[in-house]
Amino acid sequence: MYFGRGDCWTQMLNFRCTKSWRLLAAFSPICISATRRLGTSSKVLLDVDRSSDISKLRTSRDHTKYFLSERDKLKPSQVCSILEGLWKSIVDEHGGSGLRDAKKQLFNDPDFMAIMKDVVFKLDRYKADDLPRLIGALNTMRWNDKQLFKIMEPMVIQEMPSMNCTGLSQVANSFVVVGCGSRLLFNQLIQCCFQASDHFVTEDVALLTSAFSKAPHKPKTFLLGFAAVVSRHLSSFSERQLQDIIVAYSSWPLDVPADFVEEMVRSLLQNEQHIGNMSMSNLVLILRFLALWNSRSKAARDDRGRWKDILSPVFIASNEKLQTGEGLTVEESSHVMWAYCKMKPGGLVPRKLFQSAHQKIVKDFKNLSAASLASSLLNVARAVSGQFRFWDDQTGATDLYNLKMLRGVPFEDRQLLNKAETHVVRIMGELDSRDLTAVVQAYSLSHAGSPELFSAFLQATTEQCRQLAAEQLTVLMCSYANVRLGPSFAREA
Repeated sequence: MYFGRGDCWTQMLNFRCTKSWRLLAAFSPICISATRRLGTSSKVLLDVDRSSDISKLRTSRDHTKYFLSERDKLKPSQVCSILEGLWKSIVDEHGGSGLRDAKKQLFNDPDFMAIMKDVVFKLDRYKADDLPRLIGALNTMRWNDKQLFKIMEPMVIQEMPSMNCTGLSQVANSFVVVGCGSRLLFNQLIQCCFQASDHFVTEDVALLTSAFSKAPHKPKTFLLGFAAVVSRHLSSFSERQLQDIIVAYSSWPLDVPADFVEEMVRSLLQNEQHIGNMSMSNLVLILRFLALWNSRSKAARDDRGRWKDILSPVFIASNEKLQTGEGLTVEESSHVMWAYCKMKPGGLVPRKLFQSAHQKIVKDFKNLSAASLASSLLNVARAVSGQFRFWDDQTGATDLYNLKMLRGVPFEDRQLLNKAETHVVRIMGELDSRDLTAVVQAYSLSHAGSPELFSAFLQATTEQCRQLAAEQLTVLMCSYANVRLGPSFAREA
């Protein structure tokens, strides 16, 4: 009976032990999970602490010391924060001495070089969120190491589909600034930007547009395909951003859609400060772009009157700013003259602006390119012959419908035509057929030029006769007939 009772207790003990182990086995995953959660939460707390510590760093020495002491524990995002804070602090330390001294001090610092060696060694840890940030930080401090960017390029291409819009704009801008990046990289950028086109904010759109206008591969493809996105944000751009965007699109005046041009003009005119705050060089580029688009675009040719009314107010609003000619080179002055004579806002040319550009060109015409000299001579000749009507802008009129005071007397200043004659003979061999035709037409219209000059014209045009287009042949024959010259050229033609 004792042994039976003992057997019973033994069985009961075995049962309880088995049950305890089963309970322990059942609860062990929960305990392990809880332990892991505690470990994960402690890691998160440590990361938060490090991020908080980084945000409290003030001087450049603080940043480098912190990195060197924590380099094995820092995540890629924290390394990026250290690089961004390091550059900001060293720029602040130099104050007004400029970025050049800041770069010199930073790039010669052995602690900074230790940071860069660590970054290069651990590049494979940087993924879609951190890689654009790293590239943007290096670009901000102008670390233009093309070899490093070439090393990062395959990683960028691999991670690009997972990048956000800000990351895409940072990558595009950085590779363009450094002057690096293959065709494959830019093709992938274009594809990803088009796929995410509905999610870009205004700052990213402006940065992408400005960057791709200087890109080595397919800038036109991107800008024309991205025009609808840019158009949606035109009213939100700052003066500087709007200026950069218009300058970017001015390189392809014939291909820009009509809707985009109309929206661009509306954005320029909705705030008086847009044109007033623009640099003279960029304003000239914009006016030249609008004049080219109006003269050569199919949309403008199909409805010439409507587009003249849309574009003319931009030229009228720019007139007062350009009149002084301060800050304009002689080349830009010739572009101003060409744009206003081509556009003729309201059918008129501003006399004071034309005279200002003419005087600047007369003083320095030898520094003009051949094409600009030819266009300037032709426009002056047309003014002298009475082909342009001028508005008297001494009254300060800015509204197209208030420009009623016309001058019936044509422009009579032939200084440019007379002074440039010797220079024209000297560079005649450099003129292409179009520019040579324009110069001959200019001297014929104005009845200026010596017999020696027209003798040189006849020789040059006769030699190039078989390469001239039919339109150029017609213009040259009419020009020679106007001054009763050119039977030899007519026979050759």
